Amino acid sequence: MSQSTRIACVAILATAFPRSPAAAQDLWPEPRREPTVDFEWVRPRVDGADLTALAGFWRLTAAIPVDDKARVVVVLPYTVAESDAAFAQGETSAIGNIYVGAEIGSPGSPLTGHLGAYLPTAAEAGGDPAVLGFLGDFDRLEAYLPNSLAMRGGLQYRQRDPGGIVYGFRFGGSGIAPTGGGGGSAELLLDYGLIFGVEQERLRITGTLDGRLFATVGGQANLGDRTVNQAGVELVLLGWRVEPRVVVRVPMDEQLDGVGPMFGLGATLRLGR
Repeated sequence: MSQSTRIACVAILATAFPRSPAAAQDLWPEPRREPTVDFEWVRPRVDGADLTALAGFWRLTAAIPVDDKARVVVVLPYTVAESDAAFAQGETSAIGNIYVGAEIGSPGSPLTGHLGAYLPTAAEAGGDPAVLGFLGDFDRLEAYLPNSLAMRGGLQYRQRDPGGIVYGFRFGGSGIAPTGGGGGSAELLLDYGLIFGVEQERLRITGTLDGRLFATVGGQANLGDRTVNQAGVELVLLGWRVEPRVVVRVPMDEQLDGVGPMFGLGATLRLGR
């Protein structure tokens, strides 16, 4: 990892979570009528860190409808941070903070909401998995924070016109509180995003721009220092019992210039009829 990236990571940790140890739900939920199980693996690239072949962010998500307009969602995050150059001392792989929440919205409706909590199930000494999560998956950093409890919610508007053009936006927030006597103060993050793409009967290709604003960071930080943004492209094969996808994410912030494009694979298994 480059010196500038390491400094940026430490600075963000120190500013946003002053006395915590060093250290998903889907950003664009899509309500369905049937239960689903989703698997995703995203491999980041960090300068100076020779990550092993299976290193990255692993997520297992189960979503179960409770009525026509609501689904219970549980996400189990697991991070493998094995590399030749360790970021910090401790374990190189670990379970993160488990997410339990709900998605509200009818299938096919353009408006969807979500609300849930990241439970404090991550290891107290975050080590390499927590640092890698901060660097490579900032849109879900709550999943990697040790000694913390986070509540996250939001709304999205997502429309598909008759010609197959997909477009939309989202906004929300996340409140993070320290647990376990680790000190620190509660923090508020604001989320925002745009999506645009094309969807046909068997294929969907979308581009996204997602960002987060550290609303409670004080000091001399300007707006650019308070925000973290990334662009993404996703290709999904639709209409099958198993819907595979390919994901590419690109950080867009100078303070994370040592973090390169991330490549991911995923699949959604539809369990209903």
